[in-house]
Formats: sequence, structure tokens, C-alpha cells
Amino acid sequence: MGPNPYANWNPPKAPWKFCLSAGYLKNTFRQEELASEKENVEKLEQEGLATGGLTVLDSNGDLNLQTSQINQLVSQGCNVIMALPVAPTGYCSAVENAFNHGILFFTVNAPSECDKAIGSAENSYVELRELAKWMAKQMKGKGNLVIMGGLQGSPINAARVGVAKAVFETYPEINVEGEIIGEYTSTVAKTAALQYLATHPGEINAVFDTGAMATAAAQAFEQTGRPVPLLNNYAADCSWLAYWKENNLTSETYAEGPRATDSEAYYLVRRMLEGEEPTVNTFIYPLPRVTNRNLGEWYKPSMTVDSGCFAEPPSGRQVPDSYWNPIFEKAS
Repeated sequence: MGPNPYANWNPPKAPWKFCLSAGYLKNTFRQEELASEKENVEKLEQEGLATGGLTVLDSNGDLNLQTSQINQLVSQGCNVIMALPVAPTGYCSAVENAFNHGILFFTVNAPSECDKAIGSAENSYVELRELAKWMAKQMKGKGNLVIMGGLQGSPINAARVGVAKAVFETYPEINVEGEIIGEYTSTVAKTAALQYLATHPGEINAVFDTGAMATAAAQAFEQTGRPVPLLNNYAADCSWLAYWKENNLTSETYAEGPRATDSEAYYLVRRMLEGEEPTVNTFIYPLPRVTNRNLGEWYKPSMTVDSGCFAEPPSGRQVPDSYWNPIFEKAS
């Protein structure tokens, strides 16, 4: 977290043109985010504050292409570029180009190392750390463990896997024997887990999920006739909540909520466009924790292991407006 690069920025007058630079849109979480992005722009259009819908460019994991696409969005006259970057850095020249053109470059749930970027994200470092501590305690400090990683090379994956490993390294008798790359996508995660299990016949006591892949991992163990190990979850996808409930498991997760994640970003962007100035370049917020004690508050009977949805907070936002007032210099 650092100072706000837009401290002396003069916001453009409405209606604003919104654009999205996406590094990857193929999993259900990102599809929900995309739907929410479009809906948030539509709402602004209805108020006369946005125009032209949401322009979307997807690089499908190609950092060089995303850099080029950001420059393309600059040339198309975007006032705001919402971004889901492939990596924390490597595209900063394009971000600076946007900044120099007076464009607000705002990353959604993916902190950037580019000094001209600003963005919002849940405190995944703390949340994954707490989940790793929970898992180590459930394992009684010993056993074999595998980590389910997401998009290799992405800033989110690096942070999530890194903090989990840092926790497990403090337990000498916990052996992190491998990492499965599941791309935060259930079909990819299940295939990768099956491939891993086929070449690792030894006992696995726990699988640490870094994002909406717990059900896929559990099903891979079932398919190979092996006992389902201890599993956490991160994202509170409906599929896992249903599997957890149906199988009476012990687990924990955090409700990330793609729509709430996106709505939080649009709320903050609007405050900046309306002239308020944050004091930082990264807006960090906490997520609600789901445990065996409060699972019933998040699980719905309509949820099944085949559901593609995510549990969302009732308010549609992760935190109330007042949570952000202390970091805005012109808070309303």
C-alpha cells in the first residue's frame, strides 16, 4: 500500500466511458464479475453518468497482449479502465500511458505494482493465513498436504500460495508435497487433481484450496477411490457449500462474492470520479468468514455441487460506505 497517484487528478465530467482490461475471463468467478461490471455501468447510464456501455478486451492470460490492449483502450477514449491484470507488473508502461491521458486505471481484486495504478482488493493475505493456521491446527501440526493453486504467474495466485506456504513452513511435521494448478476453474482443477493423484499414491491428509476448487479436489479423491482429505475453501462457491453441508464436513472459507467484489470497486471509482481523493493506492477490505457454526447462514437449499454461483453478502457489498470514509480526504 502506498500513496494515491491520483492526488492531483482532475476527474472528467460525466457521462463517463468505462472500459475493462481483462487478463482472464474463463472461470465462473470472472464471468460473474464481468456480468456485474456490465450491470454497474448500466446503472450509471440510467443515471446519466456513463455512456456507451462497457468496452471489454480480454487477453486470455497473455501479458504482452494485455499491455497492448490497455494502450488500445487509451486510444479509444476511455475515462475509466477497470483492470483484471495477468500479473502484478510488466504492463506499467501502458498504465502510465493511461495516467498521462487523465484516465483512471483501477484494478479489481488484483493489487498492482505499477506506481500509477490504484485499486481495491480483499485482504487475502490475512484471510489465507488464517485458513492455513486453521488447517494446520486441524492436522494437529503434522501430515502430508497439497496446495491447489490458481492462475500461475498471476498476482492473486502468488500472494495466496505464498502466504499458505509461509504458514505451513512453521510446522516442521507438515509436509507440503506439491502444488496443483487448477486455474480457479472446477473442470481444470479436477483434471489436474486426477493427474496428480495418479502419480502420487502416498497418503494425503489435507488439500489447501486457494480459490473455489475444493469441490473439484474432493471429487477427484472420490473418483480414484481415495478418502477425501481435510479441505478448506476460499470464495464460498455454492458448490462447496453444498458439498460441505451434504457430507457433514469440517471446513472453513471466506465469502469472496464476485458481484460484491465488483460493486465495491465501482462504488470507490464513483467517489473518485465525483471528486473525492483517497489517501492510498490500494483499498483493502475484510471478507466474512464462514465456519461450521454459521454455515447455515450462507448455505441455501437451492445450492448443489453442480451450482456455478457464489455466496454473496445480503447487502451486495463487502463493507458499508462508512468503512471507507477515513481514507477519503473529501469524505461526504
